[in-house]
Amino acid sequence: GLIEEGARLRDSGDLGKVLFFGVHDPAETEDMLALGLTPVVSGWPQLEAVGRAARDRRVELHIKFNAGMNRLGFGVADAPKVRSFLDSN
Repeated sequence: GLIEEGARLRDSGDLGKVLFFGVHDPAETEDMLALGLTPVVSGWPQLEAVGRAARDRRVELHIKFNAGMNRLGFGVADAPKVRSFLDSN
């Protein structure tokens, strides 16, 4: 799976930023954060899973907003709600 690929990068000594673009199962989120992978979050279930897994620690994430192709990402109108969620977690 994709988490295992990230683990192999870390095991090889790669300490750089690794963006995890795959749609991840919320159960995998803790493993992803433990490996220092940066989740790319494109919807509320993923964002909420990262919030739960972070457990009051600061984590890095990449938030995807819909840029017009209407395939993936939060809508621009969601930006204030996303910001509020991030500020409160």
